[in-house]
Amino acid sequence: MTKRKNQSSRYDQPGLFDFVIAQIKAAISENIRHAVDDHGKEISRAIVAAKMTDLIGKEITDMMFDNPTATGRSREMPTLFLTVFLKSAGGRRRTAGVISRHSGLFLMPGPEVLRVEIQRYAETVKDAMREKRRRLFYLREQEEK
Repeated sequence: MTKRKNQSSRYDQPGLFDFVIAQIKAAISENIRHAVDDHGKEISRAIVAAKMTDLIGKEITDMMFDNPTATGRSREMPTLFLTVFLKSAGGRRRTAGVISRHSGLFLMPGPEVLRVEIQRYAETVKDAMREKRRRLFYLREQEEK
């Protein structure tokens, strides 16, 4: 679909999601400033870029972070790089949290998802055992009559 010369899209209008973009840029900058390795030690943006390069297989330089996070610039980090960035920056949740808030999705790290699922299964088993005891009680009542 092409637009005519003087016809603008509603997405071209300033302000529609400017506040979200600004928050995401700020969160990415925060993640870069406080990136950590697997042991919790802070790492530089160059190391984050190197980790991303290893994961993607395409060279990512630390200078590539300057454009997407600078205020007043219209270039954003490609969505395809976002998950790799989050992993490379140590999994800090600020950027994921901003995206979650504005998308209506709920994001959790892998181990926490497993803990939630395990808890849900434990509650299901507990409910099933309660129902089993209740039915055994009714069965005994029926047999005593």
